[in-house]
Amino acid sequence: MLILQPEDLGKILLAMLLGGALGAEREFRDEAAGFRTLILISFGA
Repeated sequence: MLILQPEDLGKILLAMLLGGALGAEREFRDEAAGFRTLILISFGA
C-alpha cells in the first residue's frame, strides 16, 4: 500500500506548479508542448 507523506504531496504540487509556469510561457510563445503537456510531464517525473 502506498502512503504519501505531506512533504511528498508538497513536492508533487510544486513540480506541477513549475511545470505549469513553463507550459504557460511556451503556450504564450506558440511553441509545441504547452501548459497541460508540461504539467503532466512534471507530474509523471
